[in-house]
Amino acid sequence: MKTLIRRGCGVLSLLTLATQPFSTATAKESLSIGTGSKSGVYFPTGRAICHLLNDFSRKKGRKYTCAAHESLGSVANLQALADGKIKLAVVQSDAHYHAVKGIRKFKGKPITSLRSLFSLHAEAFTVIARTDVSVRKLAHLKGKRINVGIKGSGPRETFLELMATLGWKASDVAGFTQFGADEQVKALCDGRTDVITYVVGHPADLVRRAARSCATNLVNIHGPGVNKLLKKWPYYRKTRIPAGLYRGNNSDIRTFGLSATLVTTDKLDTETAHDLVAAIFGNLGKFRSMHPALKYLGAAEMTKGSLSAPLHEGAKRYFQENGLR
Repeated sequence: MKTLIRRGCGVLSLLTLATQPFSTATAKESLSIGTGSKSGVYFPTGRAICHLLNDFSRKKGRKYTCAAHESLGSVANLQALADGKIKLAVVQSDAHYHAVKGIRKFKGKPITSLRSLFSLHAEAFTVIARTDVSVRKLAHLKGKRINVGIKGSGPRETFLELMATLGWKASDVAGFTQFGADEQVKALCDGRTDVITYVVGHPADLVRRAARSCATNLVNIHGPGVNKLLKKWPYYRKTRIPAGLYRGNNSDIRTFGLSATLVTTDKLDTETAHDLVAAIFGNLGKFRSMHPALKYLGAAEMTKGSLSAPLHEGAKRYFQENGLR
């Protein structure tokens, strides 16, 4: 009798396993995207990516669930990818390059598993001046007080790289101020600095606040010196701040900047990466409409610009199938 009961239980166990709604092979895969502060552009960009991937998953009967998470930014995201804590990340193109090459904050520790999926919006090196100091182009920055931000900040690193490329010395400017992003607009309008610098996707709230708070203008940053910088560091790109975004911004501003990039590692399987890219590029018009910073995205630039790590095989396959590479 006990033998029959044991056999019966064994049959029931097999039947139970056979009728489970999800096996290990079909269980939903959770994809987490590291982004940045909720007040920035990376977080809503990550949410837009997840929205389209989740919608794609439902329509195609795939197994993905995607969620964007606030983080400390690019360097933290890249480290979390390397440690296997997240599967996807939005990162700035300079940090992307440094991680691949094992330099700067990744000195001696390159992330060899890093793989590119696609580029996102441009992040323009944005220079805002009070109108009374008469700064309209790069050469006019000489002799002015320039806010480069706190130590380790993106704008500071970018401006110092630009100065080094131009051959400028510290004595060529009246001084550097170090107000953080939250304080620099007030410092500019109070006369405690003449110029503030920022690296950001546009439209940006900080630039709007500056334009509303006092008489300011955006500064064109282009020319041979900038071209030399772009040739030296491939993570930079030429870009523009479109006319009409801010008070007094009546014509396009020529500048350079970085790119936001979506990255993963070689541990993400090919089909998942392929589906993710298909979800975005197959709905690119909708994606552009989901945040103002995404409005000017172009498929060609997204497949090539500022991608320092090798393309993930799934992304490469999609681009080849659709004539994008």
